[in-house]
Amino acid sequence: MGKTAAFAKVPLKLALVCAWLLAGLGGCGEDEGVSQTPYGSADQVRAYRLQTNPLIDWVNSLEQEVQRRAVGASGQATAENLAAVYQYAQPLLQDARASFDRIAPPPRLEELHRDMRQVMSLRLEAYVAVLEGWALQQEQGPNAQSDT
Repeated sequence: MGKTAAFAKVPLKLALVCAWLLAGLGGCGEDEGVSQTPYGSADQVRAYRLQTNPLIDWVNSLEQEVQRRAVGASGQATAENLAAVYQYAQPLLQDARASFDRIAPPPRLEELHRDMRQVMSLRLEAYVAVLEGWALQQEQGPNAQSDT
């Protein structure tokens, strides 16, 4: 399984739940009266979560919709359903990623932030690959033979 396929199957919510557990808001010490976590000041982490949580929830709801619509009434995902839903979702996920890029993480959460962005980017790459494959299939027609 390629890197893109592996990351595309990682539910963003699962990755983020683990991250939020690690970046808990409980103070782990005091530095001149400022409550600290292992990932920065509690205020910094709290502000970061307030910015990212709604966006992450929205991206996850989009992914759930994508999965529901890709399967359709047949109970199986088809290339036609995937292409239609990816065409719908691609600009929405691009906008979400751009919004995510405007959020400045606390320094100790920068790596996590990059990883979450990478999950969105890999999903977008998967969308593009499917859309390109679907366009090629439509160009060649239903009876075209594969070169493989």
